[in-house]
Order: sequence, then C-alpha cells, then structure tokens
Amino acid sequence: MDIVRANITFPKTLLLEVDKLAGSRNRSAFLADSVRECLARLKFSKVAEDSIGILNPKDYPNFATPTKVKKYTRAFRKKNSVRV
Repeated sequence: MDIVRANITFPKTLLLEVDKLAGSRNRSAFLADSVRECLARLKFSKVAEDSIGILNPKDYPNFATPTKVKKYTRAFRKKNSVRV
C-alpha cells in the first residue's frame, strides 16, 4: 500500500481525544482506520439507498421505504458490529 503525507487540520479537542486513545505515535494509523471504517459505512448507505424499490415490499417489508431501510441498517449494524 502506498503511503502519502497529508496536511489535515483538526479541532484541538478532537486531536487530544485521539491522542488519549491511540497515543500521538499511533495517530496516523488510528485516523486511517477511522476513515476506512467511515467510508465503508457511507458506501453501504449509498448502495442501500440506491437499491430502494428494487424489491417487492410484500416479500421484503424491511426494505419497503427509505425509513425502514435505515432502521433495518442501524439494527443490523448494531447487532453485527464489534467494537473494541
């Protein structure tokens, strides 16, 4: 994996919290993992929203409306997420 340097600004309080959890020497790895996780969630949400309407609501009631999709997605993530 290619690694590049990026100059990113953060609110001071946010960076202090990151350093408390990850340590200043592990900051880059922590932020990269956090961004990777966030991107995966955003991509999944986009796919879910783009898929609305392709399933018969009678057969798949959890996917009948955008609200039901979001509710199902949140419950699925909560049930299947592993947090350290």
